[in-house]
Amino acid sequence: MNSRPFVSDLDDLRGDEGYLSESLSIIKNSYNVENPLISVVIPLYNEEFSIKDVIDRIPNHRLLEIIIVDDGSTDKGVKKVKEIKDMDIKIIKHEKNQGYGAALLSGIRHATGDIIVTMDSDGQHNPEEIPNLIKPIINNKADFVVGSRYLGKFNYKNPLYARAGAYFIRIFFRMLFLQRVHDNLSGFRAFKKEITKILGNMRYTGMGFTTELLYKVAFYQYKIVETPVYVNPRQYGISSINLIRALISISSCILYYILRKLTHKMQSLKSKFNFNQISKRAIKNFEMSDFKANVIPKNTYMWRERSKFIEEIESKRDYKIGINSNIRQPTIIYSGNRIKENFQTGHFVTIRENNKIGNNVSIGSHSNIEHHVIIEDNVRIHSNCFVPEFSILKHDCWLGPNVVLCNTRYPKSIDVKKNLVGPTIQEYAIIGANSTISSGVKVGRHALIGAGTVVVRDVQDYAIVTGNPGKKIGDVRNLNKYKEE
Repeated sequence: MNSRPFVSDLDDLRGDEGYLSESLSIIKNSYNVENPLISVVIPLYNEEFSIKDVIDRIPNHRLLEIIIVDDGSTDKGVKKVKEIKDMDIKIIKHEKNQGYGAALLSGIRHATGDIIVTMDSDGQHNPEEIPNLIKPIINNKADFVVGSRYLGKFNYKNPLYARAGAYFIRIFFRMLFLQRVHDNLSGFRAFKKEITKILGNMRYTGMGFTTELLYKVAFYQYKIVETPVYVNPRQYGISSINLIRALISISSCILYYILRKLTHKMQSLKSKFNFNQISKRAIKNFEMSDFKANVIPKNTYMWRERSKFIEEIESKRDYKIGINSNIRQPTIIYSGNRIKENFQTGHFVTIRENNKIGNNVSIGSHSNIEHHVIIEDNVRIHSNCFVPEFSILKHDCWLGPNVVLCNTRYPKSIDVKKNLVGPTIQEYAIIGANSTISSGVKVGRHALIGAGTVVVRDVQDYAIVTGNPGKKIGDVRNLNKYKEE
């Protein structure tokens, strides 16, 4: 009995070999690939009467490979395949029957094409429609295409139990991923090779694989498209699907992805407030007391619940900013900082993690404070300053605009990260605008560094230093207008 479809029914949908050849050539030239562009994977289990006809109808093209996976067949199906001499066919054999999904996985792992097509071996899928199936992928409109027997004009009649099962899967799929796929059990599919990277830990090797593959593709947010296909009635034998086993496999798959989606949502919500895991993210400071008072009315149920929530978050966060602080937008303060009272910043200030900053510290606009810096009380840092890691700024010192502190003498040296030493600016020292202080340099108490000076060695207390390299030219105590505090 002939298993070919009625040609007149396929006139509106069937692709042609001309389009296939043109598409293959375009992709080959665009991606400069020598491997077959399209891999057709066909799982085979006791379909000796239909498999040869299925293969004969696949377009014969040099950039198309056919992979037959014999899943422990006991009939002459493989022998029928080997009788085909004029096509390049790769045969993979399972010694024992491992299931529909396992057979597909074996074929997919051996596929070399940029697009992978899967279809059944029972003659119900029409190889002539492969061009229609891959067209959305070639046109960059989809990553994963499902050949749907329920779209188009053919009005395929499935048994009631199959319709009910498909409806059940479709409802949960739409609920989880906000997408609609009518024929979610279709084995006639095409997808990009890149999707194979998410198939390393598939849980289901039977019919549940079909559902799991669809759910997993949606879970990883690949674009799914359906295209109408004509499905022939089975002409030979009976289906080898165990309905009870398939029902259990598909149901457990759906339950697994419901739980996985919920877990993913919970982790996503939790990460928004888990300050211990976002130490590299910017934290915008706000006073909790002001937040409680100004956002919502006091003494309401919402206010009490919000206050309880804020107190819980306060107990978990690993940074602290004192009261009466003024943080101007868009300042970025990393987690792990300990900042005392009356702190203020200009605009576009960045403060990395794990710094200790004292009372009454002011940092000007566009300044950058790296990590593990100690800044004591009453320090003034003007705009566009750079303070590298492991620097120490003692109390009441003053940095003018564009001052740069350095923490390494040989930036490209071996183990440079292990030998970083920032400068130490002692109490009441003044660093003039556009000055540069080299790594490890100690600027003494009450020292005065003139504008534009490059300091390459330690500076004594009260010394006046200018020039490049900086040289001592006097003592601040001899200046008439200098007042020691």
